[in-house]
Amino acid sequence: MDSILIETMCLPPIPVMSAIVRHSTLLIEAHEHYQKRSFRNRLHLNGPQGKVSFSIPLRSGKNSQMPIRDVRISYETPWHKILMKQINTNYGSAPYFEYLRDDLYKILDQEWEFLWDLNFALFDWLNEELGEPVSIKHTEDYKKESAVGIEDKRNIYNLRNISETQIKPVEYQQVFSDQHGFVSDLSILDMLMSCGPESILKLKGIN
Repeated sequence: MDSILIETMCLPPIPVMSAIVRHSTLLIEAHEHYQKRSFRNRLHLNGPQGKVSFSIPLRSGKNSQMPIRDVRISYETPWHKILMKQINTNYGSAPYFEYLRDDLYKILDQEWEFLWDLNFALFDWLNEELGEPVSIKHTEDYKKESAVGIEDKRNIYNLRNISETQIKPVEYQQVFSDQHGFVSDLSILDMLMSCGPESILKLKGIN
């Protein structure tokens, strides 16, 4: 299939990116409703103590009943500053940290109003850094069943089953491998910080 259809995600887990780069087009569902406890506003990073979960806070209200493009980010606490500090702590010694940091921080340091817009900007950044761009589009309306030629992976990747979505985890040398071994199912950010341009080959299972 030429296209893959998923929900919006924030710096998606490696298994999701591995699926995306095997297609020529990424289609993001723009007409769903927000769902809690998902990768829409959550990412997993690697740290000295192992896997760390980080959530982008949303404005109070019934987000679960809200169209995804209307979900607003909260800045009552400076979460973007906290996230950047955590990235500094976790990946400051990673081989590609200094190369990736500035452009990533330019995106995070903007006070985005909508989660959708932040995630889309991060998808664009990932596409560029992986060096083998896919065409990124969004749906024009909601269809319960996707069209022929589109692999529908909406709501397949969730916090409970992400480990089960790959036959074999993509392994690579991580910053804290000597402390707690290999940690799977992290954000693609972890792989990029460690592997840089070789990430695309690992995602495709070539290297």
